[in-house]
This record gives sequence, C-alpha cells and structure tokens, in this order.
Amino acid sequence: MRANWIAVGVEVTTRRCPLSLMVAPAEQGGILFGGKFDVAFYRVSEQSAAKAARPLCGRMPPKGTNVSRRCVPAYDALVAKADATYDPAKSGAMHREAQGRIAKLVPSIVLTLRNELYLSREGVVGLTLYPFTDFYDPMTLAS
Repeated sequence: MRANWIAVGVEVTTRRCPLSLMVAPAEQGGILFGGKFDVAFYRVSEQSAAKAARPLCGRMPPKGTNVSRRCVPAYDALVAKADATYDPAKSGAMHREAQGRIAKLVPSIVLTLRNELYLSREGVVGLTLYPFTDFYDPMTLAS
C-alpha cells in the first residue's frame, strides 16, 4: 500500500501508537477523536451491521464516534427514518441505501475480515454471533 501511494505522489509517514492513545478523548491527545490523522488504520467492532460506520453529523467528537467527521444531513435523515421503521426488509433497504450514499463521499475501506472459530460445549444451541464484533447474544443460547 505504501509503495502504491508513493508511486502516485503521496508522502507516507507511518506512526504506530498504543490503542489507549488511538481511542483516547481529544483532550487527552487521542488520535482518532482529536482528528490527528489523514488516514487511519484500525479495527472497528460494531454491535450490528445496521449501525456499523454511522457517520452522523451529531456524533462527531467530542459528542460521539464519527471520527471521519463526515456530515451529510440527507444521510442522517435516511438513517433516522430507517431506525424508526420496524419492518426489517424496509429498514434494511434504507440502511443499505444510506451506506451506499455515504460510501461515495469519503471512503472507509475494509481491508480484512477476520475468520474466527468459536467453540462451545456439547449441547449448546442457538449461538448467534454478530458480524462486526467478538460478542454474541446470550439470550439466544439454550442447552
């Protein structure tokens, strides 16, 4: 990736930092929440696909987690409408449209997806894992 950027004239300087500094609040020198980056590579863990990568105008630091600082009021309105829709097919379609719109403006690129192996003891059924996090819904478990 570095070689490709250099080839098109982009100066690349990398800096590794501890996770505690990466996600620290802006007033504590945080990289993401302080906006101290041009490009950032980090792991995103979200609790649902519908809420993944939601760059809402009102969620920019220090009020939230919109570290990309993208703000598109029409996107916010579509997400709010989708969140208020209880029909999964309709709300899902609206969320996909909203993500498609915002993806065209400023890229957030998924570089890798982890392929995890989860084990449980014999007899456990209903283990439902979320696609963007290491957690599961304990309410789905039965034995």
